[in-house]
Amino acid sequence: MISIEIIDRKHCVALSEIISTDTELAKYLHGPDGEIKRVSEYEFFETCKKWEHKKGGYCYVVLLNGDPIGTVSYAPLKDNAEAAGVGFYIASPYWGKGYGTKLLKEMIDILKHKGYKYVTGSVPKGNIAPKRVFEKCGAEFKEDKSRYYPIIRLQ
Repeated sequence: MISIEIIDRKHCVALSEIISTDTELAKYLHGPDGEIKRVSEYEFFETCKKWEHKKGGYCYVVLLNGDPIGTVSYAPLKDNAEAAGVGFYIASPYWGKGYGTKLLKEMIDILKHKGYKYVTGSVPKGNIAPKRVFEKCGAEFKEDKSRYYPIIRLQ
């Protein structure tokens, strides 16, 4: 079962291991030639907390039966207080199993409860899987030369 909760230090050992070793995931996070850098659990947690402070958002851990397999985060958009930008990743062994759609639906429920009216994101055109996740959650898209920009209207 997929669930999400606010990242805590206890999750960061597993999450730092994913970021430090998952070469398939690194291709999408850092580009096809992206170099994986070893990240400690402390660095991982501190980076999340600094991002939250800077963006006014929150980082969540994605759990599969209680085990960390990725993250999802959101932050309010600077130019639209009714919209939240969402980003997520899942470790590559868990791709193609519907977990991305489940985690985004759970995040949408959280954002509805917080009063947001729109969810958006930014998806590189070379990474079609997250585009499909947004589609399954009802997104419409804008695009430019290199990215898709999903927009989900919350009811």
